[in-house]
Amino acid sequence: MFEVVIVEDEPIAAHFIQSILSSDPDYHVRGVYESAEDALASFIKDGHPDLLVTDIKLLGMSGLDLVKAIRKTDKQMLVIIISGYKLFEFAQEAIRLDIMDYLLKPLDPDQLKMLMRRTTFLLSQRKRQASEQVLSSLFEGDNTQISTLTRAFPYPSFRMVLIATPGNHEKNFQTISSRIMALGLSNVHVIGIKHSYTAILLGKENPDLDYTDKIREALNGLHATAIASSSLFSTQDMEQTSVLFLRYLHRYTILGKSRWLHVSEQELKDLSVLSISKPPKQLFDAIYSKNWKEFYIQLDMLEQKWETNLYGVDELLVQLFVIIGKLQEVLKGSINATTLFAQAEDILLKSSSYYQFLVQLKSLLGDVITSAKTQSRQNAQEELFGNIDALLWADPKANYSLEEISQRFHVSQPYISKLFRTYSGQSYKDYVLEKKVKLAIQFMQANPDALIKEIAAHVGIEPLYFSTLFCRMTGESPSQYREHHLAR
Repeated sequence: MFEVVIVEDEPIAAHFIQSILSSDPDYHVRGVYESAEDALASFIKDGHPDLLVTDIKLLGMSGLDLVKAIRKTDKQMLVIIISGYKLFEFAQEAIRLDIMDYLLKPLDPDQLKMLMRRTTFLLSQRKRQASEQVLSSLFEGDNTQISTLTRAFPYPSFRMVLIATPGNHEKNFQTISSRIMALGLSNVHVIGIKHSYTAILLGKENPDLDYTDKIREALNGLHATAIASSSLFSTQDMEQTSVLFLRYLHRYTILGKSRWLHVSEQELKDLSVLSISKPPKQLFDAIYSKNWKEFYIQLDMLEQKWETNLYGVDELLVQLFVIIGKLQEVLKGSINATTLFAQAEDILLKSSSYYQFLVQLKSLLGDVITSAKTQSRQNAQEELFGNIDALLWADPKANYSLEEISQRFHVSQPYISKLFRTYSGQSYKDYVLEKKVKLAIQFMQANPDALIKEIAAHVGIEPLYFSTLFCRMTGESPSQYREHHLAR
């Protein structure tokens, strides 16, 4: 039932509106006020109603001013404006304030009743959407919604059908929702839950009523695994019940196979611990040895085992968890196991066959492994460049050729050349010479009276070539540079 407040200072008009609304079982007239100020005070005290019906012309605050005050905190309340004046500026302001409708006096009872039917539909849609948002959040583990559960689902008990549908979750949800709503059942909520799940909740006052067979018939032809409760559950236990239903659904969902199961409250509570078979040792050996070709071969063989033995989602999830854990152990900081598992789980719950799941899983893991290999290679390159750089400057006098560096670090000369281009933006030779000039400047700063030949000897360069090189790098000779830039 929806609450409505009427603000009208003409007693005859107020009585007429109240009589029309009171005759509609969907509405409860919470109050009739002659002034906008009194109505606003009631809103502060008792909260906002679902619907406000107000005249524009009132003593004191006008009806439009009342709506303006309400809109500061409530953008959703439905408002119907009534006026004896057909003025364009009133209609224009009403549109700006998101007024549902604008009726002129004298009121036509049939027009008002027709408008109320439209209002009922809109309020019902809003109420259903708000309720289903609360229920969906509750199913996804948001405990903050428990306090609003009674308002969202005002029934002492319920039956539930929980459905897993692979593929496009939004499209599947729309299909299920439209089929269920077409049944015309009362007290029914269709809830979309992440990972391709849809929950159908039937609020029941009478434990003898059971519409799950109708629901099964409506879903005929839909590729899905569905679990229907064969008994009533207490609404107070909805959070715990939803967890048990999800566990049960995981246990009995088999890729590529449609199933319809009935489950009692006791059967849910009796869910035993699932005995899980471990992935083969050969798979782990391939991961530890980083033999990725063998790893993919073992995954193919594992998929055949899954399909042959009709492994359920529960068991596949556990095996995924183990495999991803091993990958994290070997690839160390290159992967985020939590994120990777969530992505793999999403693929699994949307797959319609074991083969489809394997193909997408291999693609996902392949991207991760390739990224890890690239990162590992980059780390190795950075480490090698750092080691060569440290060797070069351990003794500034040393002059290592590219061939000597290649032999010392057991890598090819072209590889070293590419390494220096990548990390320094220069050739090996230019990098070394520029670094020697920088070291020479540091020596000059520390030894302002040093001779040019002493500076050249410190960095292992013949004096004449040193002066030429220094001038080329800095634009000045060593003497000029010392005179212009170094305080003596």
